[in-house]
Amino acid sequence: MEFKQYEDFISKACADYTLENMNGDDNISFELLYNAIGMSGEAGEALEEMKKNIRISGVPKLYPMDLSRKDNYLEECGDVLFYMARVAHILGSSLEEIAKINQRKLVRKHDLDDELW
Repeated sequence: MEFKQYEDFISKACADYTLENMNGDDNISFELLYNAIGMSGEAGEALEEMKKNIRISGVPKLYPMDLSRKDNYLEECGDVLFYMARVAHILGSSLEEIAKINQRKLVRKHDLDDELW
């Protein structure tokens, strides 16, 4: 699935759960804050899955990751992606633009050859 397809799906699936039909910066600010908090909470749940893996399997350096919990972890990552898509939309951006911005940042940060991308 492409980012654009996912974003279109999220927009349709969540049409009733947005404040976009209201006017004013305060509403946009509230919706941005609401979705940023959601993204943070879901990132915490993804970390919780990793904690459960440590509890079940032991310290990651000493024991391999218990892949039986992989689907749980990926579901939580998907929830983070959902909120990321909402934040991007509220800001008039897209997941693709976020990925490109992050790519440029990583190229600069790690002194990577831009042509590799």
